[in-house]
Amino acid sequence: MTAGSTGAPLVSIALCTWNGERYLTAQLDSLLAQDHQPLELVACDDASSDGTWDILQNYALRFQRCRLVRNAVKLGVHANFQQALSLCQGEWIAPCDQDDIWSPRKLSRLLEEAADATLVYCDSQLVDGQGQPLGERVSDRLPMLAGAHPLAFVFGNCVSGHAALLRRSLLAAALPMPEGLYYDEWLAFVASSVGTLRYVDEALVQFRQHESNLSRFTGTGDGRRRSPLEMHASKSPKLAAMASFPSPHQAVIARLGQLWRDREHEWLSLSLARLMFRHHHELTLPDPRLNRQPASRYASKFIWGMRTKMALWRMRQRLRPDQVRAAG
Repeated sequence: MTAGSTGAPLVSIALCTWNGERYLTAQLDSLLAQDHQPLELVACDDASSDGTWDILQNYALRFQRCRLVRNAVKLGVHANFQQALSLCQGEWIAPCDQDDIWSPRKLSRLLEEAADATLVYCDSQLVDGQGQPLGERVSDRLPMLAGAHPLAFVFGNCVSGHAALLRRSLLAAALPMPEGLYYDEWLAFVASSVGTLRYVDEALVQFRQHESNLSRFTGTGDGRRRSPLEMHASKSPKLAAMASFPSPHQAVIARLGQLWRDREHEWLSLSLARLMFRHHHELTLPDPRLNRQPASRYASKFIWGMRTKMALWRMRQRLRPDQVRAAG
């Protein structure tokens, strides 16, 4: 069944958890407070070792529709969200993190504005670990795109999973999700390729920023400074995945992916720079700083191949800090 007795569509909440006992109760309370019905909760716990599973079991009794899955071994965020999404039965699906707080109107407002969109999403208010506002929204850092712009998601993403509501039919095109990119940027790219995105300019989520979450705003790196070649190569799997998807810009993305890989072995990458020049506007839509740059300035950053950039990087690594500053 995908709708309630009132004819309202069933919305599935795809919640993924891992050692989330600190914030999970507040999130579950906000899910129970949603003014849209009917709801289905699909919660996949990724082999937590704290009290997360006990909390989920206690709250499951309070949801009319609830399905709990406990992974015997840790799958990781990417695979766990794919599992949760695939288990959802609703006409609409809302991905859910374990540490945020949703407005009671979140799902109903997104549904009101969805129209014929494939994916609809909202703004989020940034809060600290104690839930106190940080005086900033996600939209203060990123332009929130609407429409169909597959190329815009090649190097950026403005659609956070916790803020999104997607049609279940989107999963037929999006699953299985490839490795090498975040699940939400893949869903946004596919939705923009097969349909359209719609943006609701309201902060309907309190997006918690703390030391142990996986937010791209806070980061969870090991602190090691990666070389230019490592950073460049890390984008190749994402480009390959997007190039394999039949979007309106598939040929451009495939060409970009090939030139990106070629650059790893080149001193000069003139073909890549020309392509970046031609598609400057579409590629930089999610980043206003880059989008406002002249196309020639943006493209000039890609002229040098990674052999050149690595030679300069190694030279700088051998210099003393005062010499690096002098070299500019």
